[in-house]
Amino acid sequence: MNVIDALLRLKVNLCDNERCVQRYLASLLGAGVNVIINGYEVDVYGVGLAIEVKVNPRPYDGVGQAIALKRVLEISNVWLIHVFLRGYVDLSKHCGDLNLMLKGLDINYAVVSNDGLCLNGVLLK
Repeated sequence: MNVIDALLRLKVNLCDNERCVQRYLASLLGAGVNVIINGYEVDVYGVGLAIEVKVNPRPYDGVGQAIALKRVLEISNVWLIHVFLRGYVDLSKHCGDLNLMLKGLDINYAVVSNDGLCLNGVLLK
């Protein structure tokens, strides 16, 4: 399974914290959880894949970590995934903010909530 398929299957109401989301995604992807590489913690790690997960975040949360995974560890496929387990989020605005911050960095991103999914700037649900 790839990251996009895993995100489409992610049920935010099944988890109540960040670790749960990390474990759920890792189980779908056959990846490791909270793997330390050269002193950097990767929330979800597979061959050539690193995912930084933030739950109920501000738009800038996890951006620095995602950049470190991409630039310092040189992982080819890096994702920053913001998951909203409770409350309302303006998916379009949150995705737009992430797009501005990550533009040109070759880092994929997604915003997931009960109301839908935004993937690299595209609202899917």
